[in-house]
Amino acid sequence: MRTKVLSLIWLLALSTFLLAQTPPEIASGQFDAELGICSHNGTVYLVYNTNTSADQTGSIVLMYRTSDGENWISKTVAQNIAGTTKPTISINDGEIIVSYMDLDGWESYTATSSNQGDSWQYYSMGRTFESSPYLEKVAGGYRGFTLSLPYPQHEQDNYLYSEDSDDIIAYHRYVCSGLDQDGDPIVFRAPELIEGNYRSDGDIWIRPINGAWPTFTGLVITSKQVKVYPDGGTDYPVETVFPGGLIENAPVNDARFYHRRDGIPIGPSGYDDKYIIFADVNGTSADLYLGIRTQPFVSRYLVYPVYPSQDLGEPLFTNIFAAPDTIWVTMGGVSYIPDDTVLFSQNELWIKGTFAGQQTWASASDIKIVGDILLAGTPPGEDPSNNTHDFVSLFSEKRIEIKYGYRGIVDSLRYHVCRANSDPIKIYASLNAVGLNDGCFTFEYQHPHPSVPAVNMYGSYWSNIDLHRYRYPQTESSPWPPTIDYPFYNPLWPEGMPYLERGTV
Repeated sequence: MRTKVLSLIWLLALSTFLLAQTPPEIASGQFDAELGICSHNGTVYLVYNTNTSADQTGSIVLMYRTSDGENWISKTVAQNIAGTTKPTISINDGEIIVSYMDLDGWESYTATSSNQGDSWQYYSMGRTFESSPYLEKVAGGYRGFTLSLPYPQHEQDNYLYSEDSDDIIAYHRYVCSGLDQDGDPIVFRAPELIEGNYRSDGDIWIRPINGAWPTFTGLVITSKQVKVYPDGGTDYPVETVFPGGLIENAPVNDARFYHRRDGIPIGPSGYDDKYIIFADVNGTSADLYLGIRTQPFVSRYLVYPVYPSQDLGEPLFTNIFAAPDTIWVTMGGVSYIPDDTVLFSQNELWIKGTFAGQQTWASASDIKIVGDILLAGTPPGEDPSNNTHDFVSLFSEKRIEIKYGYRGIVDSLRYHVCRANSDPIKIYASLNAVGLNDGCFTFEYQHPHPSVPAVNMYGSYWSNIDLHRYRYPQTESSPWPPTIDYPFYNPLWPEGMPYLERGTV
């Protein structure tokens, strides 16, 4: 919703009583036309902010006048308040309650007075992007009314799709913790280019490479801080790394689970870790499949001194590990997806396809991207900024991962999602991962899988070579060699250089 900046013009037209009052003569400031004024027991009260600029400080001022008085009485509520907050006021049981936001730290405060503003008590109400937080006293208790905003309210107009639009540009990526699945920081390195607005509820870690830094082209908002890897320092060129702007110590984004209320359910009604929902989207329709994980089957591999060999000899020991399989059944599909539709799965969601209109796909579990996420009105590889009709948001209550690959449901062929840098996976989507402990956007890691390809040798076919050569899991006395990719971190197929970053998005 667009926020309109109101000049301080005292139009006290709330009632006949208010119209009878003479407005105070105030040059300028910030005033909330509805919540910044009230009448109580024959007295008119109003509050305003003397500041007129977001990069300056001002005072929160209370003014009041009784019905038979000729002069307005002025009291200072708070001083040195940064930004353009528009304070609000409510009165109950003789207590004046004034609420406001300080741009320095994005903190909201409430000040209360029981002696007509002669003295005040102050309470922190937490961080907020709202310019006019509101608190009132009801039946002896306090009740707050707040807006959950994606951007600071005083400058939301800067983040509209266009001048004549009321729609706010969504974050291109939103993550919760800023940590990967192992609890380590997700580090942005040069020459990475992160396009679009980026939001994190955790720290953002950056690392220079040969004097170069990663670049974030859009606005970056973090509820914590930007830190330089690995020591956590804050010495970096802000305008070079964040030319699109940076906001630190922002309020945590709490508008996370709207999809549970508004979403159209797909798949089983409850969560079970054995279920997977597969969505293959084609414009405004989608084919849906239900995956059912089987009980893990145990595999055993004998380990030999030399493998392959014409004379294997006696085995040294046996590697044992378990891996599940998946059975897929068709669920039919969705024949038409209207604009602004939210489709919600209680279970893990695998998704790919081309999206038309404005869609949100949400999951209470992980989301696995199993192919390109394309927009109907944007040719793959081209800039989508001029496409104002098509938009897709992927929202996971845990984490979003790009799968290394999978076996096709219909044709049983092996598909590789992580491709060469010359032909990267294309993801035209707003990505939102909000898991409290692992809300991250990352690559998927696999169950044990050999790094050395199978070979035909000595008249036989030799497969799973690594698992016939080395102890799994590894131990201190029997570690895997550094030149061989440890199988838990191996993709579906061997890589030539397994220790490099895997792929480009």
